[in-house]
Amino acid sequence: MPSLYAAIQKRRTIRRFKPKPVAEKDLLQIVDAARWAVSPGNVQPCEFVIVNLPRRVSEVFECVKWNEAVAPLPPPKTGERPPAYIVVLIDLMKKRRGGSTDAAAAAQNAFLAAMELGLGACRIEDLHRKRLKTKLKIPHHLHVDSVIGLGIPSESPVAEECVDSVRPWADRDGVVHVPKRRLADVCTMNGYRFAHRYTRKII
Repeated sequence: MPSLYAAIQKRRTIRRFKPKPVAEKDLLQIVDAARWAVSPGNVQPCEFVIVNLPRRVSEVFECVKWNEAVAPLPPPKTGERPPAYIVVLIDLMKKRRGGSTDAAAAAQNAFLAAMELGLGACRIEDLHRKRLKTKLKIPHHLHVDSVIGLGIPSESPVAEECVDSVRPWADRDGVVHVPKRRLADVCTMNGYRFAHRYTRKII
C-alpha cells in the first residue's frame, strides 16, 4: 500500500467505471471512514445513504447533472456509470455554518478509503435535489450536500502542471488531464508579500 501522501497525490476523480457491483462491506467501510472526518465543534451533522440496488442506482443517475462533465467527453454511457452511490446529507438541525465543511472532509475520507479498496470515486454537487430527496424518501430536515459515485475505475486520469486553466480536459484518446496549480503558486510563508519569491527557490 502506498503512503498516505502518495495516495493523496494519486487520487483523481473517476467518471467512468467498470460494470461490476461494489461489495456492501466495502461501501460500509467507506462510510465508516467518512464519519471519522474532522467536524468543527464536533457537531457531526453528516448522515449518509448508500445506494446499490440497480433500480435505485438508475434513479440517482437521473438526478445528477452530467452536462458539466469533462469536455469534450459526453456523460458516462450504460456500462460506464457508477454501480453505487453514497448520498451525503447534512442535518439542518445540527448544522454549524452550513455543514459544508463537514461534508467536504467526509468526502475526502471516503475518496481515500475507496482508493485503498481499489475503487474510484466522483463527488457531484450539481444535482436535482428535490427529485433525489423524493426518490430516496429523504426527510425535509436533511439537506443533500452531494453524491459520491463509486466503482472500479475504467479510466486513468493524469495530473499535470496548470498553465492557463484549471478545467480538466480530455484528449483525442479520451484520457482526462487534470491541471493542478503548483505549490509555489498557492503556498506562502510567514505572510503573503514575499512568500512566492521564497517558495519558488525551494521547489
